[in-house]
Amino acid sequence: MDPDAERPLRILSLDGGGIRGLSSLLILKHLMKRINKENPPRPCEYFDLIGGTSTGGLIAIMLGRLQMDVDECIVKYQKISAATFQAKRSPADVLGRGKDLWKGKGRYKGDRLVEEFKQAALEFEDNEDATLFSNDAKFVCTFQADNNTAVHLRSYEVGDSYELLPTSRCTIWEAARATSAAATYFDPMPIGSHHYVDGATGLNNPVEVALEEARSIWSDALIRLESIISIGTGLKNPQAFGDDMIGILKTLKVISTDTEKTHQRFLRSLGDLGINGRYFRYNIDKGLEDVSLDDHGKIGTIEAATQAYLGLLEVQSSIESLASLLPPNGGKFNFILKYTTSTD
Repeated sequence: MDPDAERPLRILSLDGGGIRGLSSLLILKHLMKRINKENPPRPCEYFDLIGGTSTGGLIAIMLGRLQMDVDECIVKYQKISAATFQAKRSPADVLGRGKDLWKGKGRYKGDRLVEEFKQAALEFEDNEDATLFSNDAKFVCTFQADNNTAVHLRSYEVGDSYELLPTSRCTIWEAARATSAAATYFDPMPIGSHHYVDGATGLNNPVEVALEEARSIWSDALIRLESIISIGTGLKNPQAFGDDMIGILKTLKVISTDTEKTHQRFLRSLGDLGINGRYFRYNIDKGLEDVSLDDHGKIGTIEAATQAYLGLLEVQSSIESLASLLPPNGGKFNFILKYTTSTD
């Protein structure tokens, strides 16, 4: 009998949030150290499924497909952020920036992120054009614009899926570029005949679909589920609708990327799913409200807010409960889940 057939399952879900994704990594580092202080496990050795949207997708690729440990991922993430968030136009080019905004063009050059992920693939896979497809079963998710439904890009096949050929063998850098293509920040990413942007609108917190994906992989996932950990990138301040079109559009964007509504909805479903006591959500409640997606200069603020959050008694209590479920000897099957949205 396959010893992994009845092994408890562990899921990691990572929200989108731009540079604030650093807080997710710092929280995850704390969790891994709580499991084994002397030799913290790599997430790819510990979790059976890793899912992420936008910046969470980038992290999922680095932790899962490239199998980085958390410290390696933090270093690489900060390097990628510093290189990526360099404006393609100077502040003095008001006309050019206005044209980009009007045409929906991104303010940053996506090729910098591409180069960083090519370098990472070369470093960890010895091939800058290594595909997301791999023998140890990982996957990403996208949205196709034709019908605005999710398309899962996997390294394996499941019976209930239909995969588009161009995306089923996309490279690591293509997947990274697609999931990071946040509207107004980066241009859409073409893969095959479709164009993709990040999946933050409606799927900024991918925990629900991560569990759905687990159930499509393992028919007995709900029975075997040991834990599902969801890590956010900080709460945002409530926002009024505004009295003009720009204000309304900004508010609609905040609503569409709200991660806590997803959390509350998922929380209410635990009883029906039969997984009470196995869901853990970590999301900084104070200190990151004014940190924008591209505010690389506020790394110190992110670190301080994360440290304060991890010191809260209720957070420490939750981590203790989680640690009691996570023995240091975990399975090694791991999957990556990432969301993007097509703009076609």
